[in-house]
Amino acid sequence: DFISDIGLQGPPCYYASLHDGGLEAIAEHYPDATILLVTRNANNWHRSISKWGVLLKRWKSVCGFDGSIHGDSVKYWNNMHKSASKEEYWVNFYHAHTQKIREFAMKHLSLTYVEVELEDEQMGDSLEFYTGVPASCVMDCHPGPKWMRQTNNTSRCTPALKTEEAIAN
Repeated sequence: DFISDIGLQGPPCYYASLHDGGLEAIAEHYPDATILLVTRNANNWHRSISKWGVLLKRWKSVCGFDGSIHGDSVKYWNNMHKSASKEEYWVNFYHAHTQKIREFAMKHLSLTYVEVELEDEQMGDSLEFYTGVPASCVMDCHPGPKWMRQTNNTSRCTPALKTEEAIAN
């Protein structure tokens, strides 16, 4: 079985790792599950997610994640509305989310926890070592047609670390 936290962007809005009780439900029903957390530089994450069209707008309008979030179902995030700017809010949000996942894994030792850094050249090798998924399965994917035109590619995904080579050609 595989559970992704890609979320339901609503309505209703629900992300297992963001809303209270979501991760606990996974641990209860899948006590031998593996949590795979892919991290990256928080500022790079913010720049990247800002380019995903309406995702941040949907998070704001449907989910309430906009720097003013407050409520009983998202208690972990209640103090984040004091950020000085929206960018600072999202960077803090990213760090708090990462910390929440780490804390959860430490409290649920029956789960296997794997954390890899997206921007690490050895990420594929680490995934292969810890999960058995071949490093060749790690792909560098780009969401838009602009990248496909720039690289003269017919696929949005290329093997990891081949992107710069494709752009150079």
